[in-house]
Amino acid sequence: MQLSEPGRNVLWHPFAVLVGCAVAGLAVFAVVAAPGQRAAFAKFRADDIAAEDRDICRKFRMPEGSADFAMCSALLKDVRKREAHRAAQDAAGIL
Repeated sequence: MQLSEPGRNVLWHPFAVLVGCAVAGLAVFAVVAAPGQRAAFAKFRADDIAAEDRDICRKFRMPEGSADFAMCSALLKDVRKREAHRAAQDAAGIL
C-alpha cells in the first residue's frame, strides 16, 4: 500500500513529526534543566532539615547557638541516617 493511494489519509505524517519534535525538545530541556533543579532541591532539603533541627532541639531546650544544639543536631542527623537505612532495607524487601 502506498501513501499516495487515493482516499488514504496521510495527515498523520506531519503530525507525527510535530509530536516527535515536541518530545525531543522536552527531552533536551529536561537534560539541560536537571542539574539546576537538583541543586535547588538540595538547597531546599538542607534548609528544611536545618529548620527541623532548630524546632526539635528548641523543644528540648537546646536553642540554636548553644553547645547542646550542636549535639542535638548531630543526634538528629544520626537518627535520619538510620531511618534512611531502614527505609532502603524495606524498599529492597529486607526486613
